[in-house]
Amino acid sequence: MAEIRVERKKTTNIWPWIIGLILLALVAWGIASAMHRDDDRAGTATTNHAALTLPQIPVSAPAVPAALAA
Repeated sequence: MAEIRVERKKTTNIWPWIIGLILLALVAWGIASAMHRDDDRAGTATTNHAALTLPQIPVSAPAVPAALAA
């Protein structure tokens, strides 16, 4: 009879992946924070979204003919 070898799979530890993703997120956050801080130092103003809207022109009600108003 032939002998059949059964090898167990090695379990993969998830902790290095979790720590790596956390570190990657922290680095991305640090870079974004540094870039935002550089914009503030350069004197660039934040965008005023209210100024980008179209001016609102008041619209009067249409005139009613005198024959219908009575």
